[in-house]
Amino acid sequence: MTSPDAANQQKPFDRYWRVRRTLPHRYGKPCRILIRGKMNSCMIEFQDGYRTITSRWSVRKIKPQTVSKDNEEEAPQGPDPALLDS
Repeated sequence: MTSPDAANQQKPFDRYWRVRRTLPHRYGKPCRILIRGKMNSCMIEFQDGYRTITSRWSVRKIKPQTVSKDNEEEAPQGPDPALLDS
């Protein structure tokens, strides 16, 4: 098994914590997978350096931002807030 420190410093924080029941203060926070194990387990690291071993069901991939071809600005994500007020 390789050390989780050496090769993983270059990995991006491309996942987020999706469970509110365990570690509720970390809900929605970016993280990265350091090591994937057997039986659907993995070691993850948050941006502040906190590490934990959990199920891979507890993390989800962050969807990439879509870019408009017209003016290279980010396309809106989700519904228009003006429509939610009515």
